[in-house]
Amino acid sequence: MPEKLIIKCPNPACGREQSVDYNPRMEKHSATCPCCKKRYKFNEWIKVTPTKPAQLNTPVQPNIPPQSNIPPQSNIPPQSNIPIEPNIPISQRFPLQSGARVVVESTGDVFRLKVGVNVLGRQSPKSKAEIQIPNVSGKKLTSKEHLVIIGDKKDNGMHFSASLYKADANPTFVGDMQLLYGQWLKLNPGDIIYLPDETLRFEI
Repeated sequence: MPEKLIIKCPNPACGREQSVDYNPRMEKHSATCPCCKKRYKFNEWIKVTPTKPAQLNTPVQPNIPPQSNIPPQSNIPPQSNIPIEPNIPISQRFPLQSGARVVVESTGDVFRLKVGVNVLGRQSPKSKAEIQIPNVSGKKLTSKEHLVIIGDKKDNGMHFSASLYKADANPTFVGDMQLLYGQWLKLNPGDIIYLPDETLRFEI
């Protein structure tokens, strides 16, 4: 089975990361960056080592367990037009990297997840999502704020769970399990998240 490798464009003005299936024969070839369109030999690309999460003595957001039977009353507001703790930027409340990431299947884009709340949605100037997925299909079936992934540190390691950001979001699945607003589904490494018009792969 090919090794999954994250490589970074060596162009200082670009620096885009993408996931590839590594094969030793690739070292003799070149690859074009899909962002800046410049071509580099494979051995010139920067190999990215995933960031390991910092060790903490206390769990982050212990009131949000990842089990799927959590009632709708959680720290995620039920109204889609109410931001999460609007007076405190999410990046300041949860700055720690978790080591987990989602990979966009169609483009290879890699988005790192942090400890705490991660809001994902369609790329748009009006989107409030921290992780904005490129709208390759142009269909706009994925909402600007569509999915929430929470990383919670427990005694036995990191746990991740997913739910819809709002009740009227188009159908979204993890494997063959449909996500329902207000219910949380535990994510496991390798899980495939099927957005309405894009596919993500969850990795740790």
